Amino acid sequence: PKVKELGKNEIVAIRDGQYTPTVAVDQAQDLIESGYEFTNLFIFNEEMAAAVVRMLKTRGLLNNPIRVITTNGAPYGIELIKEGSIDYSISTSPGWEGFVSFLALHAYTQELITDLNQQILLPNTPITPETIDDKTKVVPWDVDPVWIDLTREYFPQYNSLY
Repeated sequence: PKVKELGKNEIVAIRDGQYTPTVAVDQAQDLIESGYEFTNLFIFNEEMAAAVVRMLKTRGLLNNPIRVITTNGAPYGIELIKEGSIDYSISTSPGWEGFVSFLALHAYTQELITDLNQQILLPNTPITPETIDDKTKVVPWDVDPVWIDLTREYFPQYNSLY
């Protein structure tokens, strides 16, 4: 509905990559050979996107005409963005998510927070040339001290647990 509302793009097909790079490549090849006309290819995570990028490069189609956009901010995705193979992504760090999840559980076991079935959403940030080297915007996947700084900022209710 949002795509139609904005009126800037049209979804020509939806395919399931099953979170598997080889399946994603097969699906992308099928789209290319199907006769659909498209220039943007959204691939749900960078592991699948990296495989599709390799395939598009070998066929001479990457950024000519097909641009790849994705999500995650994985280390290998960051490199593909820096080299221009992925045009856009969103930073979501599973490591930081795990850290915050642990703190939520620990706060509950210590009876500091007693709410059940909490929905805890971490901020997602666009990865742009201006933010790509800023760990507070493109949050590292591997253990990093910035997780504590970000948690203090976004989840002050856990500050007593460090």
